[in-house]
Amino acid sequence: MRLLAFHQRRLSVNRGRYTRRWWLRSDRHLKPTCLADHVRAKRLKENLTMKELACQLGISKGTLKYWELHKNPPSEQNRKLLVEYLGYDPEVSK
Repeated sequence: MRLLAFHQRRLSVNRGRYTRRWWLRSDRHLKPTCLADHVRAKRLKENLTMKELACQLGISKGTLKYWELHKNPPSEQNRKLLVEYLGYDPEVSK
C-alpha cells in the first residue's frame, strides 16, 4: 500500500452528538403546541411514515408534510380529519 501525500494523511469529520435523522424521529425535541405537532407526535409514536398516514387519512404525502412543517394550515375539512385521527381537538383542550 502506498502512503498518502503529506497533505492527505489527516481525515477528520465533525459530527454533532446526534444525527439529524435521529433527532427528527425522536420525541425529545417534540413539545406539541398545535394540531400539526400533535398529529406528528402521534404518527411517530405509532411508528408510521408520512406516506402511510397520508394513505390512511386519504390525503397526499406532500399535504401532510406541509402541515407538519407549518407551511400551510389544514383546511376546515382536513382539520376535522386530523381531529378525528387524534381523537381530541388540541386547540380546545388548552
